[in-house]
Amino acid sequence: MGTMGGDGGRGAAAGRGPGRGHGHGGGRGTARGRPGQIAQSASDPRDSHHANKGTKSVYADAAWVLDQLDAARASLKTLVYSDNVRNTRGCYAIVCETLKYRAALTEAIAASGILEAAPRLAARPNAALVLAYDLLLGRGSVAGSGAWQVDFRRHATAVQSAWHAVLDRHGVGRAGVTVDALVPASLRSAPWIPRWARVNRLRRSVEQVLTFLQEAGYAVVPPSTPLAALRDGGGGRWVRRDDLLPDLLALPPTATTLEDVQALHADGTLIFQDKASCLPAYALGVNRGVRHAIDACAAPGNKTSCLAALMRNAGRITACDVSATRLRTLAALTRRAGATNIEPWHGDFLAVDPADAQFADVTHILVDPSCSGSGIVTRRLEDAGRDAATAAAEADGEAPSADADPARLAKLAEFQTSAVLHALSFPAVQRVVYSTCSVHVEENEAVVQAVLAAAPDFALAPAFPSWPRYGICVRPAVGACAIHSQS
Repeated sequence: MGTMGGDGGRGAAAGRGPGRGHGHGGGRGTARGRPGQIAQSASDPRDSHHANKGTKSVYADAAWVLDQLDAARASLKTLVYSDNVRNTRGCYAIVCETLKYRAALTEAIAASGILEAAPRLAARPNAALVLAYDLLLGRGSVAGSGAWQVDFRRHATAVQSAWHAVLDRHGVGRAGVTVDALVPASLRSAPWIPRWARVNRLRRSVEQVLTFLQEAGYAVVPPSTPLAALRDGGGGRWVRRDDLLPDLLALPPTATTLEDVQALHADGTLIFQDKASCLPAYALGVNRGVRHAIDACAAPGNKTSCLAALMRNAGRITACDVSATRLRTLAALTRRAGATNIEPWHGDFLAVDPADAQFADVTHILVDPSCSGSGIVTRRLEDAGRDAATAAAEADGEAPSADADPARLAKLAEFQTSAVLHALSFPAVQRVVYSTCSVHVEENEAVVQAVLAAAPDFALAPAFPSWPRYGICVRPAVGACAIHSQS
């Protein structure tokens, strides 16, 4: 069984050993959906945030996400792809930027007196925060006619005056000091990471893309070129093919703003996907000859589209997810990628019955379940943007970090173990890849150890023998096969 890590995290994959390996499922029953069907979610109580879902603005989405982050209810990635958020892309962008400048924006809001003058904004300070971002650092204005926007525009001049005072106190505009000086040091010192883009084989070959970019003026550098050399002296227009994953390209961090790259992304040729996110699909080892694979926790769909490309649209991929909204995102993403062998399944993977005849030919399963998200790069934003008092308490050991809470990690690990064991219970399964976006042993090596103890007919095998970072040896061979990725 091969092993791999998720986005900045770890993981493992399993291949069948001697024997059949039945009876290890994490639960049986009938799935709540059918292949190709994307049903609406079952009705459930909704809070006031959802009441006007069709008309609410991205500001409401972003304020709600910030509220949930402050309450440590979920990771940023989980929240922006939840059914509660209508405009995923816009919400993600404004939340990330607001978190980067949160301390300075909060300073300006406090000095302006707007919360004292506008009770509706005082009741939702995170709404004031995202509106201030858009006025001061975003589009330069506040859009929409909602109550929050009307109240904010009434006091916009005071907010702008307070902001100029903040800039002056921090020396912005003097001696080359830019607004980036307002970003927390923990973010400014973050490791440099290129913009990774996967070439979608269903649209064009890597060679065609490299030729196109070279003709557009990009320097095509050899795969052996260290990324650090490109960071320090690569200029702004270069492309480097990855030395491990043949379809993956490294581009400048600003690549998404470059017209040629945007054109390739628009037609589905380039899919922006971190290297760590690509690893699980490649570790699964699918190809044109695989008849049936399952992506157990599929949405939003980048890994699923990668599987489809590796399979050349042959065979079938059952893509499971409990969220109808996330499955609609998956359907749109995979349609743009030209993937035609994907069957969305609205339901819990644990409720998919391995004994059902339609799954008798499943040989490969990718399990990338819910996790703490502690390894996601955006976690730095969440940490940097938290309430200062909470951060100080955590530093003093008075309050546990949300993603490291022992009770939460234990609950996640229990679910993760059940999901992998359920995958191993499919009668024809040959290879299972387990990946997470977590850095915690409890969600990675410990889960693999528990799975191997409960499913002795399966064994570990290395996925990428040349990978430089491996896991912690909680049991012989477990650490040696669990790879860690920081890209």
